[in-house]
Amino acid sequence: MHEETKNTGYRKDIVLLIVGTLLTAIIGSIGYISKIEYFDKKNKTELYIIEKHKELFDEGTGVIKNTKKTYKKLIHLLKKNYGLTPQEYEKIYKDFWDAKLKIIEYRNKLEKFSFDDIIYSIDNIMNVVDNDLALIGLHFKQSEMIRDEIGRILYNANPKKIPEATDNLMKNIEIKNNKELTDFINFENMLYFKLSFYSLPLVEALERNFDYQFRKRLNLGITNTLTKKLNEIPKLVERWKLYKYNDKNYPFVIASFRTYAAPDLNMEGDLLKNKDDFEKANILLKFIISASITTYNLDKNITK
Repeated sequence: MHEETKNTGYRKDIVLLIVGTLLTAIIGSIGYISKIEYFDKKNKTELYIIEKHKELFDEGTGVIKNTKKTYKKLIHLLKKNYGLTPQEYEKIYKDFWDAKLKIIEYRNKLEKFSFDDIIYSIDNIMNVVDNDLALIGLHFKQSEMIRDEIGRILYNANPKKIPEATDNLMKNIEIKNNKELTDFINFENMLYFKLSFYSLPLVEALERNFDYQFRKRLNLGITNTLTKKLNEIPKLVERWKLYKYNDKNYPFVIASFRTYAAPDLNMEGDLLKNKDDFEKANILLKFIISASITTYNLDKNITK
C-alpha cells in the first residue's frame, strides 16, 4: 500500500514536469512568434516608407521641374519683348500661380507622409516663388493700370470707336503716362535681372538640397558634385536677399538689349537720349493698341 502511494506521487511529479516543460515551450514559442511578427511589421513599415518616399521624390522632382520651366518661360518672354502689356503678360502670370499651387499641393502630401527636413527643403523653394510672384503681380498690375489709363483717355475722346490719333490726343496720352511708363520699365528691368541672375539659380541650387534630403532618407549616398552644389547655397541665398536694383539712366535703351546686359549696367552719354525716347514711344504705342483692344472689344490677335 505504501509502495503504491509512492508510485502514484512519482507519476504526478513526472506529469507536472512534462506539463511545465510544455507550458514553457509554448510560452517561449509565443514570444518567439511575437518577435517575428514585430520585426515583420517593422520591416513592412520601413519598406512602405521607402517606397512612398521614392514616389514623393519623383513627384517633387516633377513639381520643381515645372517651377523652373515657368521661370524660364517668363525670362524668355522678357528677353524677347519689353514693355509687356497685359495681353502679353496674362498667360505667364497664370502659369506662375499654377506653379505655386502645385508646390502647395505637393507640400500638403509631404505633411501627411514625410519628415520636417524634406518639408523645409520644399518650403525654401516656395519662399523664393512667393517673393517673385509678388513682384510679378505688382508689375502685371502696373501694366494694367497704364493700359486702363490710356483706355480712359481714348474712351473720353470717342466712346464708340478708336479716335483719330491727333497731336493733342497723343500728347495727352504721353503726359498722363510719362512717369508711370518710366517707373514701369525700370521695374521690368529689375524683374528680368532678378529672375535671370538670382532667383532661377537659387531655385536650381535649392533643388539640390531637396535631392539631398531624399537621398539621405533613401540611403542613396551623397556625390561630390552634390556636396559642392550644397556648399554654394548660402552664398546664393545671400546674393538673392541683398539684390537691389537702382533705377538707371536710359531705362528704355537698357530694356531694348537687356539680354546682353548685366544687372549693374549703367549707361551714360547724351547721344542715348534720342534712342531712349524712341524706345519709349514704341512701348507707348504697344499700350495704345492694348488699350484699344480692351476698350473697344477688338480681336486680341491684332497684336500678333
